[in-house]
Amino acid sequence: ILRVRQRALAGALDDLWQRPQCTTRNVIDRERFSGPFTTGFLEPWLGGIFLGRDLGTSSRMFEFVFRMMAEGDTAIPALGMGAIPAQLAASLPPGTVRLHAPVRAVDPGGVTLADGGTVAAAAVVVATEGDTAATLLDLPPPPRPRHAVTLHFAAPAAPRRGRTLMLNGDGVGPINSLVVMSELSELLAPPGQALIAVAVVDTGLADDGALAAAVLAQAAGWCGETVQAWRLLRVDRIRWAQPDQRPEDLDPVARPVRIGPGRYVAGDHRETASLHGALASGRRAARAILSDGI
Repeated sequence: ILRVRQRALAGALDDLWQRPQCTTRNVIDRERFSGPFTTGFLEPWLGGIFLGRDLGTSSRMFEFVFRMMAEGDTAIPALGMGAIPAQLAASLPPGTVRLHAPVRAVDPGGVTLADGGTVAAAAVVVATEGDTAATLLDLPPPPRPRHAVTLHFAAPAAPRRGRTLMLNGDGVGPINSLVVMSELSELLAPPGQALIAVAVVDTGLADDGALAAAVLAQAAGWCGETVQAWRLLRVDRIRWAQPDQRPEDLDPVARPVRIGPGRYVAGDHRETASLHGALASGRRAARAILSDGI
């Protein structure tokens, strides 16, 4: 682990993206981590980050994640991740943000909405999932998507106290990880209750009820009979949670954000599958707009 950490921290961050790459699985094999350590910790831990226990993600991305965790703390806003866009939107003039208005086409000078209306704009930045951006801007197909499924439960009490991420160390069953979110911030939970988030691997169970039943059956072995009192709040199925990040998908790392006159694109499919990559591509798009004098 120390050798991996030293390599991840070596040199400037920009240099990391120029290193020869292989898969994360290749790195694990090269470092000769034991089978129990790989199955019991690395596969569920990295599988939760890269949305797949196959560990086919580029070693560049693996070293980037390792570097970020070694240099700083892991945290969430007290009101959840949704507080980040809410804070950004709050600083904009009233009426700037328009929701539930899907775009049908990006045209010279603006966009055409699905209802036939138009919005004029000197610059249009398409910041959507990779496949939607490719359709609107006639771009090459993006890397394949990685899906994410999370189940949220309310419980009378936390099944485990403390800020602990519980990992599936044997690879059996739908659960990949479980965390009591209300132990991170009590503001996230229903009043007087605990909030539990369960991330699952792709089980093929399309029915939310069947998936929840399978999750609760497995969670009972982790948390005991208390799971009988858990109440399902919501199932989040995110079709395009991340673009794939295999070695061939990260060469080059930064993809163009200027598509044509007045047309720009941003998103983690233009950089790395991370909040860092999405924000970095947004900054590049903003600089391109300023450079074009718009």
